[in-house]
Amino acid sequence: MAANDVDPPGKPYAAVPLSGLAEDMACDFPLYLKTGVDAFVLYRKAGETMDAGHVGRLRVEGVGELFIRTDDLPAYFRRVETALQDLLIDRSTPLARRVEVLHGVARQVAAELFATPALDGGVGRAQRVVTATGTLMLREQEAFARLRQTFDGASDLAAHALRTSFLCMALARAVLGGDAATLREAGLAGLLHDVGRIGAGGDDDPDHALRGAQMLAALRLAPAIVAAVRDHHGPIDGCTLAGSRSGPGVSELARIVGIADAFDDTFAAAGPNASLFEVMRRLAEISGGRFAVAHVRALLRLFRV
Repeated sequence: MAANDVDPPGKPYAAVPLSGLAEDMACDFPLYLKTGVDAFVLYRKAGETMDAGHVGRLRVEGVGELFIRTDDLPAYFRRVETALQDLLIDRSTPLARRVEVLHGVARQVAAELFATPALDGGVGRAQRVVTATGTLMLREQEAFARLRQTFDGASDLAAHALRTSFLCMALARAVLGGDAATLREAGLAGLLHDVGRIGAGGDDDPDHALRGAQMLAALRLAPAIVAAVRDHHGPIDGCTLAGSRSGPGVSELARIVGIADAFDDTFAAAGPNASLFEVMRRLAEISGGRFAVAHVRALLRLFRV
């Protein structure tokens, strides 16, 4: 490569795995090889293809990752979104790196989903992300432990929804012995539990659960997901919120969404330095003992590993 292909120093870069990069279509961003501590050389220009042949040759040469400018991360996440499941099951890439990519893709999909009340396309993308996440959780025992390291306490609706989704999937696996279908339903219910808040007045809106359920029913989502979204406040608040159910009529999935939702609200409010003990103490204060003991124990186990 020519000397002028070396990028000027001082530009931040992010490492990305080779898995998921290969496509027949041109890459929207440049790709770099790292040749030293702070030295990067251009490998593929923006607008050039990055196909399976390129990936194969890099692997033969012992290269396991390339680098992109951090400003190009959104474009990178869009490129690998459709290949996310294949990337996540590729054990040639360290689990920590795969989880980084998963969180980046999922965060972007969630942010775009909650940016507009038009859910049609966004729900399809969310389903793909949740399916891929479930596959990873079922194949890798340490997946949730890695995912929980991405929890940053951000209070925006998309970040809360994503953390709740991850929690619901982990709880479903622990409590229900979840298979792929169970984890997918739990993840979607957790991710979509607050869609009724999109464009609404605020967190105190009592109608958001029923409104969200109606939105999802109109999109023909599974009845179990619709019911969980409708009822996720029932067992927590001890009352019926805008048409939701409470007590014995609430499904196990709705109860899982309920405790995951409440835990994340408490976690975000407690601040980044709060201990698990402090978060659980605050959660106990607001719950009045209404959570199932099995769910509380499962939640504790998830954060003690």
